[in-house]
Amino acid sequence: MAGAGKTELAIRIARQLASRYPDGLFWLGLRTYAAAESRMGTAEALRTLLNTLGVAPDPQATDVAGLSQKWRSVTADRRLLLILDDVDHADQVRPLLPAAEGCAVLVTSRHALIGLDPDRAVALDPLSEDEARFLADAILQRAGHRDPFTAAAIAAVYRLPLAVRQITDLKAANPSLDIAELSTTVNGGGKDEAAAALALSVGALTPDARLLLRRIAHYPRR
Repeated sequence: MAGAGKTELAIRIARQLASRYPDGLFWLGLRTYAAAESRMGTAEALRTLLNTLGVAPDPQATDVAGLSQKWRSVTADRRLLLILDDVDHADQVRPLLPAAEGCAVLVTSRHALIGLDPDRAVALDPLSEDEARFLADAILQRAGHRDPFTAAAIAAVYRLPLAVRQITDLKAANPSLDIAELSTTVNGGGKDEAAAALALSVGALTPDARLLLRRIAHYPRR
């Protein structure tokens, strides 16, 4: 589910594997669940990849099929690592697959992608209460506000890594904040947990900062 740590895991894996792929590491955030104007379509993704490799635009290759064929031809002898973040269905992935067997592709999604046969699939579950408490405590310690009671109170409600981080960062930045107020919005591990945590964080911003955040969210690539 959203907030389970898919993107963070992909980042860590990519960093560990990068040296095996000397011809490049590519990251594409497809933003499937973002506002329509912020999503990255397959044709745009292919043009981005080709531009990054310095491939001149081909007037004969403008649709997804033509761009995909061009992408496969220029990757036939390369060792690349491609990360596709926030994918919704297999048709988003297939045209972006490099041609060479020495390439690798990491894909993150909120559900199993029917029609793909990955070499390895990893499912991320919410944290246990002990794991959530450990994470909250580590964040508070790093911020110089270690408070086992606060860490335990957060872990009793929030179990998604993103939600735990957002709430703990909010508490660390506002030490006087009543932790009880942060613990009445959701049930631990629920599907709305990340959204509720984000809403609390956004609510702590000034009105001008909230307005700016909303505008940036609509156009993340600008």
